[in-house]
Amino acid sequence: MMAWVVVAGLVLGQVVASRFVAELRLGAGRVLVWGMVMGAVFCVDRMMAGDDAVVRMTGICLVLLAGMKAVVYVEWSGGGRKRLTWVRHGMFGWWWFGMNPEVFRERRVVAGGGRWMAEGLAMMVAGIVLGMLVRWAGWTSVWALFLPMSVGFHFGALRVLAGMWRCAGFGVKPLFRNPFGAVTPGDFWARRWNLGYSHMMAVAVGRPLGEWLGRRGGMLGVFVISGLLHELAITVPVGAGYGWPTLYFALHGVLVLLPLNCLPELAGRLVTAVAVISPLPMLFPEPFQEQVLVPLLEIIPIHQKP
Repeated sequence: MMAWVVVAGLVLGQVVASRFVAELRLGAGRVLVWGMVMGAVFCVDRMMAGDDAVVRMTGICLVLLAGMKAVVYVEWSGGGRKRLTWVRHGMFGWWWFGMNPEVFRERRVVAGGGRWMAEGLAMMVAGIVLGMLVRWAGWTSVWALFLPMSVGFHFGALRVLAGMWRCAGFGVKPLFRNPFGAVTPGDFWARRWNLGYSHMMAVAVGRPLGEWLGRRGGMLGVFVISGLLHELAITVPVGAGYGWPTLYFALHGVLVLLPLNCLPELAGRLVTAVAVISPLPMLFPEPFQEQVLVPLLEIIPIHQKP
């Protein structure tokens, strides 16, 4: 119980602290906010060391998400040049998974909220049905384990949330957009899959690193650091498989730098699908599948196939 009190405090505290850190000179703010994030994650990891993997992953991810909200807010503010009101700062920090504070600066009439909520609810139902099918069939491949959760959460619950914010007058956008339409790995990561995360990495990592290493170096750095952040959410909770998620993202960092946009559209889609799907066991090592993905699917009540 005490660990969850600490998690809640760190989730609340990092977002609040970013409000004050953002008033510092940008360079100093960057150092301070990144130090705060890493310290918070280390604290939660130690406090939950004896818990099971799902609990540890949940605690670490919540604290890491709040920390990265703080990092993005500091970068967006640019040394105090831009600010959100306290209420809208809380909306951005605690009630939305996207990483662009700008959408909460202005409230206006925006369309599409009701439709997105309906689509999201349909995808949530589809994810539950797929999960029931996977459980009933006893499938254990990483793709079978991950797909129902992705459909239900990424394309379902998050789309419902986006629709709710649009109904409230804030111009948020869906965070996941037809990944099968991607024609290059760069198109997949920048415009299709988890747009909040890609925006966060571009602002919090790509731009600062690009000032030192140039555009291509900054882009490669985005993928390497993305791999390290995924280690915190995937391999650290299970205590195994270290290095594989980083290798997965480093591989994609190299692919993004290749001139694959010269390929015909069909060939580009095929190359992208193979590049994303075939090395998924690297991103989700077997211990993570066994200790996290399988237990999460077991939440769905269903009689197992005899």
